[in-house]
Amino acid sequence: MFITDASAYHPFMSRLLGNGKDAWRAVGLTAPKEWFYVSYTLSTPKGDLSETALIANPAGELLTFLDQEDEGVSVLCVQLVTPPFMNGSER
Repeated sequence: MFITDASAYHPFMSRLLGNGKDAWRAVGLTAPKEWFYVSYTLSTPKGDLSETALIANPAGELLTFLDQEDEGVSVLCVQLVTPPFMNGSER
């Protein structure tokens, strides 16, 4: 799960996003677990939008996200980010 802080809220980008979305300059991760960057294209009546999502609960959320391809979402790339204890490094 990600945690947001009011000081990192980006009001201008949030207004541009609309539709109940908010933009943040930074987020915190609640536990040292793996997470994913998912780059995707969203097809809209105004054209395609390229976006990247950060998903912190891989087992459920990643699969749910990938199932959205029928709803105009085309996944371009999935990158795994792992904490040190998972990848055998110091950081």
